[in-house]
Amino acid sequence: MTSLLRALMALIGIALVICIYVYTHMIKARSSYSASDKLVSALQVSNAELKNSYYQMMDNQHLVKVSDQLGYVKDANPNYLRLSAAPITQR
Repeated sequence: MTSLLRALMALIGIALVICIYVYTHMIKARSSYSASDKLVSALQVSNAELKNSYYQMMDNQHLVKVSDQLGYVKDANPNYLRLSAAPITQR
C-alpha cells in the first residue's frame, strides 16, 4: 500500500513539474507575442507615414513645382529615342 502511495505521489509531483514547465513557456510565448505585436503596430505606422510621404512627392502639383525649380522646360514636340523594329537576337 505504501509503495502505491509513493508511486502516486511521484506521479503527482511529475505532473506538477510538467504543469509548471508548460505554464512558464506559455507566459514567455505570450510576452514574445506581445512584443512582436507592438513591433508590427509600429512598423505599420511607419509604413503609412512613408506611403504618405511618397504620395506627396509623386503628386502632380509637387512634380510640376520641382521641375520648375530645376529649370526644366516643357517641350511641345518631344523627340523620343526609338529602337528599330527588328528584333534583337542573341549570337
